[in-house]
Amino acid sequence: MGQIECKYFKAGKKCKFGDKCHFGHGKNQSSSSSSTPQTATSSPPLTSTSSPPQGTFNWVSKDISKGNLSYPLRAINQCDDQPLPEDFKFIEKSFPGDNVIPREIPLKCDCIGDCYDTNNMGQDNCSCFQKEKYYDDKGRLLHLNFTEIYECSPECNCSESCRGRVIQKGPQHPLELFKTKDKGWGVRAKVEIPARTYVCEYVGEIIGQEEAEKRGSEYDKKGLSYLFDLGGSNERTSIAELTIDATHFGNESRFINHSCDPNLTSFSAFIETIDERMPRIVFFSNKFIKINEELTFDYKYTIPLGHDASGNAPGDIKCNCGSKNCRKWLWKAG
Repeated sequence: MGQIECKYFKAGKKCKFGDKCHFGHGKNQSSSSSSTPQTATSSPPLTSTSSPPQGTFNWVSKDISKGNLSYPLRAINQCDDQPLPEDFKFIEKSFPGDNVIPREIPLKCDCIGDCYDTNNMGQDNCSCFQKEKYYDDKGRLLHLNFTEIYECSPECNCSESCRGRVIQKGPQHPLELFKTKDKGWGVRAKVEIPARTYVCEYVGEIIGQEEAEKRGSEYDKKGLSYLFDLGGSNERTSIAELTIDATHFGNESRFINHSCDPNLTSFSAFIETIDERMPRIVFFSNKFIKINEELTFDYKYTIPLGHDASGNAPGDIKCNCGSKNCRKWLWKAG
């Protein structure tokens, strides 16, 4: 996610859940339908984490996750010699920052076996699902109209193979970081990803509103911000109590660019706790994603036109996503 387009932005605390408090640009390519996963073979084998391979690859990391994912998360730069940010550390899960105290409100069901299978001693009204089921037999969302997702937790009595456990198993479809020509770093799929499939989670340091405002102002001076406001889902809360900061701690989702025609949709998910201040922000594919297609989501910035969270009027910021239905502007000063 590039820095150059964010120089007028001040981190907003008027964003609602699902709004990415950061401006970046992505390009979503065309999709097609297929049910047979295929693996990309266009990138050469990686042999070193410290020096680039011969040829057109100027900078490569063999696995920025350092073995913490089910697949090596590579970073490839075919544009210039810029590496990934040196002050960025890969993490698997979000963690609370100073003065942020999680509320222990655990989810727990007493189901036996698979909560989705009423013929296998499961319960049709499993308490974890709020009387609503989310996944089909392949672990894909039944539809994309959910406002929030509940999964069985580690405290639940059901089996590890319960179909109510999808997000918690982690990403299953290999991704790759790559340097774009005009949008900074981006993320692309290295295998085909069917529609309604879990892709990744937005993680980072969880901070409070005051700290988010402070950091946002500092990040703005540097032309970057990777803040994602949390808080009540389904628009129950207009001002977020907590924010995820992925500037220095995060995962591959930190580098996902914006598109007005995205192939990812964000949801709030509750697994370990039902603390509404602290949902997990997860991304599912909203259409079939091809091999090497860039992953994107719509930032949906909601601060009133012409003013940022501090009441200042920034300059206009064009959207360069390149989609057919591009809105032309990420920010219009009015």
